[in-house]
Amino acid sequence: MKKIFGVGFILVTSLVLAVFYSLSLSKRTAKVVRIVDGDTIEIDKSISPKGTVRLIGIDAPEKDECFYQDSINELTQLLLNKYVRFEQDTNTLDEYGRALVYIFVDDLFVNEFLLEKGIAKFGLDRINKKYADRLVYAAESGYKIKGGLWISCAVSGVSCVIKGNLDVNDKKFYHLPFFRHYASVVINFEHGDQWFCTEEEALRAGFTRARE
Repeated sequence: MKKIFGVGFILVTSLVLAVFYSLSLSKRTAKVVRIVDGDTIEIDKSISPKGTVRLIGIDAPEKDECFYQDSINELTQLLLNKYVRFEQDTNTLDEYGRALVYIFVDDLFVNEFLLEKGIAKFGLDRINKKYADRLVYAAESGYKIKGGLWISCAVSGVSCVIKGNLDVNDKKFYHLPFFRHYASVVINFEHGDQWFCTEEEALRAGFTRARE
């Protein structure tokens, strides 16, 4: 009985802390004290039990990937040591316990800005939809403008033109420009489709080479 009570107490305590954490972010501003990478930051822990938050809809390069340090530098210039406002959506925490947030600096919607400038790619979130239309539009605009990673990570000066597409069964395939069905493949970020600069990048994202 004591063991069951102990487990129950831990679960309830964790839930209370998670709720408190979410409420603290949704109602307050906080100072950014560290940039972890291009889509994750740390805030002043006096605001909440945990300090790590991740930007909704943003997928920045990982370590050892093209534009990794550039994305950190851009986010550092935007956010480090500044007080920012947070908004949350339906799903407030990810699987690692990080708060999922939209970030605003004055009138600047940071999530949107990162996509518009090609500092990061669009990361599909099937639950948090509050600003989905704006983020998808920003991602499409960023790709068309060819700024940031879309030009820096292009191979031999060629644009990032590899199409990563989910078929009707949600299986992931990537298509190169000389494939026979390439022209008919439409990239839809809201479906989980992606643009890639290299085949290696597509493979790391779980896509398989389509038939030529």
